[in-house]
Amino acid sequence: MKYLFFIVIFFWSCTGFVDIDPPSQLVQTKEIFKTDETALSAVNGVYAQMRYANLAFANGAMSVYLGLSADELENPGASSVYAPYQDNALQSETTTLNTTFWTEPYHLIYRTNAIMEGLSESTSVTESAKRQFTGEMLVVRSLCYFYLVNVFGDVPLILSTDYNANAQLPRAPLQEIYERMIADLEAAIPLLSDTYPSGGKLRPNKAVAKALLARIYLYTEKWQQAVSLAEELIKSGQFELNQNLSHAFAINSTETIWEIASRNESSNTAEGINFVPHSETVVPAFTLATSLIVDFEDTDKRFQDWVNVNVVNGKIYYYPFKYRNRNFSTPVTEYNVVLRLAEQYLIAAEANSHLEKLSEAMTMLNLIRERAGIKPYDRELSKEACLMAIAIERRKEFFAEWGHRWLDLKRTKSINAILEQRKPSWRPEAALFPIPFNQILTNSNLLQNAGY
Repeated sequence: MKYLFFIVIFFWSCTGFVDIDPPSQLVQTKEIFKTDETALSAVNGVYAQMRYANLAFANGAMSVYLGLSADELENPGASSVYAPYQDNALQSETTTLNTTFWTEPYHLIYRTNAIMEGLSESTSVTESAKRQFTGEMLVVRSLCYFYLVNVFGDVPLILSTDYNANAQLPRAPLQEIYERMIADLEAAIPLLSDTYPSGGKLRPNKAVAKALLARIYLYTEKWQQAVSLAEELIKSGQFELNQNLSHAFAINSTETIWEIASRNESSNTAEGINFVPHSETVVPAFTLATSLIVDFEDTDKRFQDWVNVNVVNGKIYYYPFKYRNRNFSTPVTEYNVVLRLAEQYLIAAEANSHLEKLSEAMTMLNLIRERAGIKPYDRELSKEACLMAIAIERRKEFFAEWGHRWLDLKRTKSINAILEQRKPSWRPEAALFPIPFNQILTNSNLLQNAGY
């Protein structure tokens, strides 16, 4: 397919977040990839799509829906939109399942494929721009596939814009898709610049690809590779843990590795809009589970700075407060943080534990605890105890953030033991979401997950 009809988009009202205005007509591939500037417009269109709506795939949805699916968020209002996630009772006809979790990431994947194809065929875009833009699209595509496989398991692996071929693709094995993500990110690293290619941390550089790759190495149990990349990022001096936790999610925080801009120049984050109530007298839309609250030590700064409370009719409601601004403001103060340095410390800690390098693991774990204001461990733990301590630390560090808790429960194979105690309706099949019914209707080669 040689046309990028979808590149003509409505997102460009937020011109402050892009380097140039798009051409008036972006239809034929050869026209889009005529210059570095027009190619950059297509690339920026991908980031515009990632932030286009409240609770979109890459704009708050993973934090809310996966937080409800796990044991960290609750919806006091018992909304029919959120109840299927909180109750782990999704059906294949659930609207948000199709739109947010399947269609939106695959639309992004299609656009990244189209851009990479256009760049490869262009004879007028400079080689340096081709390298940078291709590296960025490999990172975005890998992020999309990371969430697709962690939500659905096996999914179609689409690597081209050939609609006829893609429309009836069967589900590829999860291992094959992880191997592709690893290959793509390893290929992206030498293509990307050392510094960020535009203002702020909105477009990926080498560090972004390395951070995502370190996570995927951890998920695929490639322990040494995970340690090497995580420690490289920690020692690079490019980032540092923000000791003032109330500023950890501010724009260009010292520990942010990759962030996505807001929808426009007066909006803050989807997390802020959804988590922070509009007044102190209302019940928050989403509250933190008691089982999470009790995990925090009394001196934990993360509880002090990242959790807030409303008292309504004498009842206490704790809610996420990592993003502190729900209102429109100029200038915008917060962007959506995709990757941050704290994760790399805990990746290094966990991978070192599996490598039986417990002293190194404890060092990384204690640095996160010390930043949080809680007492470091004064003795070396056993491998099993260290992994358990890391799991608890990850829960406190990444609550209500990109679905980390849900994904951690699944990859550590602890989901059944934990959720069957905390959710009376839990069933093991719910660890994978159902394939949307609309997709099965249009693609006869898609088989449904067990239990649906």
